[in-house]
Amino acid sequence: MGTLRETSPRLRRLSIQNSNIVKLDLSGSAVEDLEIVDSTVKDLVFPKNLVRLTLSNHTTERLRIPKTVRALRLNQVQWKELPELPRNLEELDIGDCTGFLKLPLLPPTLRVLRLPRTRISPLGVVPQRLEELDVLDSRIKAAELQDLPSTLRLLAVDPQVYGEIRRLPSSLRDLRFSPPPDEPAVSSR
Repeated sequence: MGTLRETSPRLRRLSIQNSNIVKLDLSGSAVEDLEIVDSTVKDLVFPKNLVRLTLSNHTTERLRIPKTVRALRLNQVQWKELPELPRNLEELDIGDCTGFLKLPLLPPTLRVLRLPRTRISPLGVVPQRLEELDVLDSRIKAAELQDLPSTLRLLAVDPQVYGEIRRLPSSLRDLRFSPPPDEPAVSSR
């Protein structure tokens, strides 16, 4: 696979799975949503209007995330640290990325932060616009969750950690716990 520059001017979403690609140049494409799963891309040129980027079990070296990205989902990437985040990022999901030990400065525009099954600690400064926070099966302690923003609507947290949180924001509408090991999850829906 090479370039999509001239082949698909109307293409908006591109999903690449189980591939080994030497060079992929999307610079002239209209792709807004790019997903790369179980693949290696050695030389990747991002599209200019990329809004959503998903990398899952991606073996390429750490990438520079385009400034246009508003939603970034990294799952089981083997990087040691997160790259610099775009200033207008609204959603960050880094579940199952056990190589990350700390978060960079989070952009004030961030509304969704998902850190399940990570080793990140401490949480650091939480953006005041945050609406969703998932820290299930993570190293985040209750002490780091005492001053949650008043905009928070969803909190996913371990029951032990929840029990130590002194005050929850009145905006909270959805509270999720993880099931204990060896027990199936129970859905309230």
